[in-house]
Amino acid sequence: LPDFTAAFPEQGPITLQNGARLDASGNGGGRIVIRGGQLLVDNSKIEANTTGTGDGQGIDIAVVNNLDLLNGGQINSISTLGLGAGGNITVNAQSLRVDGGGLVDENFVPLTQISTSTGDLFSGGGPARGGDIVLQVGSLELANSAQITSASFGEGDAGRIDITAL
Repeated sequence: LPDFTAAFPEQGPITLQNGARLDASGNGGGRIVIRGGQLLVDNSKIEANTTGTGDGQGIDIAVVNNLDLLNGGQINSISTLGLGAGGNITVNAQSLRVDGGGLVDENFVPLTQISTSTGDLFSGGGPARGGDIVLQVGSLELANSAQITSASFGEGDAGRIDITAL
């Protein structure tokens, strides 16, 4: 993050809590770009899902310090119908902690997640590919029913997951 730090010498904290939503979902899913000192997503969602035939634009997060995804917190760029390609999720942070606190839904799927899935668990989906997840972090902690997933529930391929701990 040297270029980011030089361009923005003061990076403050960003907090999403108690059901907050940052949502750019739609036919092609808009693009979300987040820059800051640290990011807390606690029982909240950051989503740029594609709900139609347009390709998703994805989510790009770069924080100088910690990114904490807790208690049902989610970062999603999903192709809900599998008709338009899902967008990519890119995260750069000193540390990434994904801690679900043991929370799961009625199908025992972890509620705390980073996901670029394509299609639907029950109804399947079309031929579109899921997005990639690229994590460049100093450290990664994944605990207590949390997940990082790029699954395919339809005809399209899942995206790749690339984790680099520096």
